[in-house]
Amino acid sequence: MKRRIYATLLVLVMLLLLSTTAFATETDSLPALHLQAATREGETVVTVFLQDCDGVTNGRFAVGYDAEAFVLVGVTTSGAYAMSSVNDQTAGTVAFAWVGSQLTGEKTLMLTIRFRAVGEVSQVTTVAAESDGIYADGELVDVAGATVTAGLDTAALEQAIAKAEGLDKSEYTEKSFAAVEDALQEAKEVLDDPNATQAEVDAAAQALNDAMAALKLREDNVDTGDSAMIILAVCLAAASAGGFAVLMAQNKRRDNV
Repeated sequence: MKRRIYATLLVLVMLLLLSTTAFATETDSLPALHLQAATREGETVVTVFLQDCDGVTNGRFAVGYDAEAFVLVGVTTSGAYAMSSVNDQTAGTVAFAWVGSQLTGEKTLMLTIRFRAVGEVSQVTTVAAESDGIYADGELVDVAGATVTAGLDTAALEQAIAKAEGLDKSEYTEKSFAAVEDALQEAKEVLDDPNATQAEVDAAAQALNDAMAALKLREDNVDTGDSAMIILAVCLAAASAGGFAVLMAQNKRRDNV
């Protein structure tokens, strides 16, 4: 009898653990806002995604930016929803609302915002997205906000990466080129990191350029021009010395005649 009771209790505990795990899994898959930023040809482009959004039917969120550092150039929207609206009339804020969505669990692009820095100096700022009420199956759900550093000047980093990728590995010593490969990998990771700061971008570019400057040619690829000139000079000197010795011997024989 006791064994049956213990077995029943064990089954109940296992069921409780399974249900807790399932609940935790569901909780982890709540919708979340994601931001990505890139600067190309003088414009900063920020894209806003909503991820893990199964069952999301409608909602609102706002994207804030520094209106003193950036001026809004344009906003485009995309996504599987019936209707949407964008309010960008307030400086420093872009508000987005939609209804009738048929969103999936994949990253769903909702907004693409284009900025241009104020003045000629490159500006860097933090862009933030916050939920203003997002609903799934008729229920209000908690949605995590997100921030991203926007307006990074990545031109120097991109140039360093392009230069490193154009190098011929066979021309350099294994050790010196390994340092370039490590710096190149780090540089690519920084370039692809939506949360990288300007200091990190600049440091990655400097590290890659320093690694390339420290490259050493393989011995079989060393320029032999200088060596050839030295050998030629030695040969000429030897020939001149030989000729001088012959001339001196001839003069000595004449003196003895």
